Amino acid sequence: MSAFGQPTQAPPPLAVEHVTVLPMTVDGVMLHDQSMTVQNGSIARIEASMGAKVGAGVGLVDGTGKHLMPSLTDAYLYLENDRILRMSRVGNGNV
Repeated sequence: MSAFGQPTQAPPPLAVEHVTVLPMTVDGVMLHDQSMTVQNGSIARIEASMGAKVGAGVGLVDGTGKHLMPSLTDAYLYLENDRILRMSRVGNGNV
């Protein structure tokens, strides 16, 4: 459901292949040459790329040379909106 109670369409499934995964776990051991599949907006599985089976209709992203950190959130992301923009103008003599 969207913010306004309207049903939303699930995003198409996506697989990132041949990526190095940095798990957000206590031991945090890097997993090289992995494939991660996302379905319905959530991580469905992470497995070795060599044996991974990607189904029909799944979008593919080549993650060679890239690192993936599942569940890492950017807690310092600021989205500009009217309220924040108004607040930033108050200190500049603009109201």
